[in-house]
Amino acid sequence: MANYDDACKSIEALDKMTFNEKKLQVRFKANVDWDKIPMHHRSSYDTRQGWCLYAYNLGSTATNGTVGQLFSKYGTVNSIQVAMHNPSSCKGYGFVHMSSYDEASRAVEALNEAEFNGRTLQVRFRSKLKWQNFAEEHRSSFDPMSGWGLIVHRLPPNTTEKTLHELFSKYGDVSSVHPMLDEDNLCTGIAFVNMSDYQEAVNAVNGLHDSEYGCNVLQVVFKRKVDLKATPEEHRAAHDIQKGWGIFVYNLVLTETNQSVHRMFSQFGTVSHVNLAMNTDEKSCKGYGFVHMSNYDDACRAIQSLNNLVYNGRILQVNSRAYHNTTDRREEE
Repeated sequence: MANYDDACKSIEALDKMTFNEKKLQVRFKANVDWDKIPMHHRSSYDTRQGWCLYAYNLGSTATNGTVGQLFSKYGTVNSIQVAMHNPSSCKGYGFVHMSSYDEASRAVEALNEAEFNGRTLQVRFRSKLKWQNFAEEHRSSFDPMSGWGLIVHRLPPNTTEKTLHELFSKYGDVSSVHPMLDEDNLCTGIAFVNMSDYQEAVNAVNGLHDSEYGCNVLQVVFKRKVDLKATPEEHRAAHDIQKGWGIFVYNLVLTETNQSVHRMFSQFGTVSHVNLAMNTDEKSCKGYGFVHMSNYDDACRAIQSLNNLVYNGRILQVNSRAYHNTTDRREEE
């Protein structure tokens, strides 16, 4: 509109007015300075609604109203869409659109890993992915909260979160790093790294795979996920009312203990029980055992991440407890 006052009056009168059975959204169009926006955040922008954030672990009692109150402390909230099982139960996640990038950034910085409804929130910019731009074998590596998952093998024992972050941040924005540690808090040689941008993850793989690091030659690959939820009925036999979801672990080294395996799996969630099969001397492991985790999704992540990984010089075999027969069950007890 030619006149600023007329434009303001139009917004005041028309914004949120019902038109053709829908609520209008009318506001000034913002000119985004794209040079100041990180590449991996740019696809979060919507010309009508603004900057989209993904909020996870909201809890079952969250509503559009409570989430709106939470985010409005950091700027103008244009829209909220909390996913619901039914009118009284939230699925635990939702999407929030904010007017400006700076306001959205403040919300992410303040609310990510903050306490809400007795839970630890996870809040990130939501990326709109064009899957045709990504190699098909890499697509399952993406997680909406953590980004593109990579697995690193053959790390030296003195690797820490700090040194691992420094190694990968040369190639772009690193969302998280998780080196696997043994009972002496030394790296077992394996780590999980998440990067925000696909091309930056590709560059990290190309730059670090088969490269020398310390005295070792690194292996860096995209993490492949198996869709265990595609046939959930096959896993129901793995559930124990008291212990949770059962996992079978095979090809462990003979020096493994319940404690070391507990640490290995606890990186993915709450481990309720570990029972390794031991030789008669009770001092050496037979090479296999059983792990129970409280949450099904955590158990799935553990299986997806650890199956076929090289660990202490052996290729682990990790899968659902449901695939093993009653003979195995008796030995587990």
